[in-house]
Amino acid sequence: MNHQRLLGLGSAAMLASLGFAGAACSSSSGDGGGGFSNAGATSAARGGSTATGTGGATSTAQGGATTAAKGGSTGTTSGGSTGTTAHGGSGATGPACPGVPATDNPDATCTGFEQEAEVIPVDMYIMMDRSCSMNYCVGSSGSTCSEVYDCAARGTTTRWTAVHDALQQFVTMVAGKNIRAGIGFFGASISGGDDKIDCDITNYSTPKVPIGDMKTAGPLIAAAIDAPENQPGGLTPTYPALQGAVNYGKEWAVAHPGRQTVVVLVTDGYPTQCQDPVSIQQIAGVAQAAYEANPSVRTYVVGLSAGFNLDTIAQAGGSNTAFLLDNGDVTNSLVQTLLNITASKVACTYQIPPPPNNMAIDPDQVQVLYSPAVGAKQEVPKIDNAGSCSKNPNGGWYFDNPNDPQFISVCPCTCSNFQAAGNVSVGLGCTPYPGIR
Repeated sequence: MNHQRLLGLGSAAMLASLGFAGAACSSSSGDGGGGFSNAGATSAARGGSTATGTGGATSTAQGGATTAAKGGSTGTTSGGSTGTTAHGGSGATGPACPGVPATDNPDATCTGFEQEAEVIPVDMYIMMDRSCSMNYCVGSSGSTCSEVYDCAARGTTTRWTAVHDALQQFVTMVAGKNIRAGIGFFGASISGGDDKIDCDITNYSTPKVPIGDMKTAGPLIAAAIDAPENQPGGLTPTYPALQGAVNYGKEWAVAHPGRQTVVVLVTDGYPTQCQDPVSIQQIAGVAQAAYEANPSVRTYVVGLSAGFNLDTIAQAGGSNTAFLLDNGDVTNSLVQTLLNITASKVACTYQIPPPPNNMAIDPDQVQVLYSPAVGAKQEVPKIDNAGSCSKNPNGGWYFDNPNDPQFISVCPCTCSNFQAAGNVSVGLGCTPYPGIR
């Protein structure tokens, strides 16, 4: 998208005066519970397509339906293609917070340059649960990990098979696109339950398949999920697994500027290993530290029949709400979830458009604007960093690096606001509305 709108630009001298700114196992007896509380979180899912907009407040939704699913109910679809149903499927969003009316900023009408924002490409590290309960049937909790389940007789398949098939489809679908991915598995010991191996963070910060271009990494990911040593077995050391995953993500992000690194934690239940004890807040703290780091690494959480509040981890990691894939077509739902994370506005990190005539960027003269399909234009307040998001009822945006900005990230609730049809743009040459620092 290269659509531009020049706002009353005059001479080059006028431009120069504007100060432009732009260049597990589950809780069953199979692996011991873990003592986490079930918060019964409600999630909202939007599926099908990414909506895009052009020309300010007028926008056009393209390619497929939007699915809404709240609190475990079946979603409804409209608009052309079939969406996914129930608990997240193709892209979960939490509560959305609108920006302030653009007219509230006294500098909003200044003469400047505005361009539609481009979402930056995503590098994704998948941390996949291979605990023994992944052999349970989709839609049931199982009883013990030693039992063999006839899922076909129940008209379904195992959780592992559903995830396996989803990853196989995903790597095929994104081959040749500007997406990178890698994968790791937890626990780390082949037979499972070996604390010396399973609780070692370095076993998860060293991926089975490093993040790479999908032409190369895709076949390796497909092979990794077929490898005997990565088949389901053992317990669920979520805490060290997430620590290792975000450590790898942060190192990767530093070495690969200009792209958004994300961690995707896929799990089917309670943490049951490497706890003495470890609370859900401590696990969430790992995700929060990565989100608030520079560069920021967001954590997305995908739950399959997970019996504890994964939303806590997702919210702390900057993705607002976990994707909960409890029943139905888990394979298709997971494929759509991964596609949304890598190829849509769910990433919520944007390129800073170059200013006209090769003018210099002034970081103090940047605005982020949202024109919904219906309603007045909004301005997103500028804040210092991800840590300020919780202070701002109108959301916010921040630079990846205030001293040498390369791209813009928005708060989780702002990201949710952007999921509806509309246009996100970056204005250069005008003072931004200040958020709470």
